[in-house]
Amino acid sequence: PEGIKMNFLKMAFVSPFVALLAWGQTAVILSAGIDLSVGSIVALVSVVSATVILQQGFVAGILAGVLVGVVCGLFNGWVVAKLRVPAFVATLGMMSIARGAAFTFTGGVPVFGIRSDAFTYLGHGFFLGIPVNVWIAAGGFVLTYLLLTRTKFGLYTYAIGGNETATKWAGVPIDRYKIYIFTFSGLMAGIAGVLLAARVN
Repeated sequence: PEGIKMNFLKMAFVSPFVALLAWGQTAVILSAGIDLSVGSIVALVSVVSATVILQQGFVAGILAGVLVGVVCGLFNGWVVAKLRVPAFVATLGMMSIARGAAFTFTGGVPVFGIRSDAFTYLGHGFFLGIPVNVWIAAGGFVLTYLLLTRTKFGLYTYAIGGNETATKWAGVPIDRYKIYIFTFSGLMAGIAGVLLAARVN
């Protein structure tokens, strides 16, 4: 029983990063798209967040990391919607851009030496006996569920994925919602990147 408990605990610390990426990817796939860039965005977010925390503090680092994810997602959406580049190609390009930016930003040197109790708590802490990052991933799930089932965002996401031409004829601003969808994926990748940085310090 103790071994099983430890395995569940390890999974609870590792799974939230993938889960957050899955929530964002769900919206993209429902719209008949794909986002290949989320892994590289996570890498870029993690090093930006850690570096800013070292220089400016915990809050600034968290905001900077999430903002980087949002901007990357926004750019993906803009390229797909406005330049009519297939999502596979656009996000494949962003994958290379984000990965290269992460190496350039750090000079290929790991970011270490963070001394922030709040940041450590984010990656290793517990709330009500459950890892904090599990709570955050659960919050991401609830947000995704509500967006996809209770809002225009969700309705139009399904509609675009089902029949984009018919949705356009129905008066839905297709381009705007494609940008929203990829931006949401970037947001989830940004949160995942911050949590990963906190986990590995």
